[in-house]
Amino acid sequence: MLLLGILVLLSLTGGILLALIITHLPNVRLTPNDKALVTLVATVLGFQGAAIVWVHFFLRKHEISWGEGFGFAHRNFGQCVIIVLLALPVVLAGVVVLGKASEWVLLELHGHLRWEWLKPQSQSAVQLLQEQWPVSLVALQGFVALVVAPVAEELLFRGVLYQAIKQRSHRQAALWITAILFAMIHFYPVGFLSLIFLAVILVFVYERTKNLFAPILLHSLFNTVNFILIVTQPKWAQDLFKT
Repeated sequence: MLLLGILVLLSLTGGILLALIITHLPNVRLTPNDKALVTLVATVLGFQGAAIVWVHFFLRKHEISWGEGFGFAHRNFGQCVIIVLLALPVVLAGVVVLGKASEWVLLELHGHLRWEWLKPQSQSAVQLLQEQWPVSLVALQGFVALVVAPVAEELLFRGVLYQAIKQRSHRQAALWITAILFAMIHFYPVGFLSLIFLAVILVFVYERTKNLFAPILLHSLFNTVNFILIVTQPKWAQDLFKT
């Protein structure tokens, strides 16, 4: 299972490299928004898409059903929903507090060191949604954020990597290693601590329910709240998620 996680992370790297190659081809003229869109699509296909494909072949090779491999066979969906609804306000509050604290620290460091990468910025997906996009593209981004990303990322981080590391070492090591990796792959410095906090809560609900449906649902609801704010309240979302 650890090899599976490595393969998916390599796929993510390939997706990023592909996006860089496409956006820097001499005969391809793209606007900044087009470049951001190409990067987003390439990384989604290289990461979330690859995660689902690799997991499918891994389960088939070992003759394990999705229900057996990730706890869906427990059918404790009612318990999952209750725990997720209790955890969601905690996640939202913690993410906002840690995000603001991280923003302040990064702004202080940027003011002293003048390193541009320390300046807090929105995630590329947030920047794209704040543009005047057609409804079809907004719907596509919504589908990725609300369905594809939660499913693929939970399969990889909680369903595969967390379980693999826990079986080989210690539960705490599995928790923090996967939480840090989860935060790193989002390439979002101001949200690094917030994403680690989210990952810890996702592991908690997974351990409480033994069903990957719980972290998938919590992840999806968290993204849903963010997506609605970005689309309906862009100025507030910009202040909340970037700053």
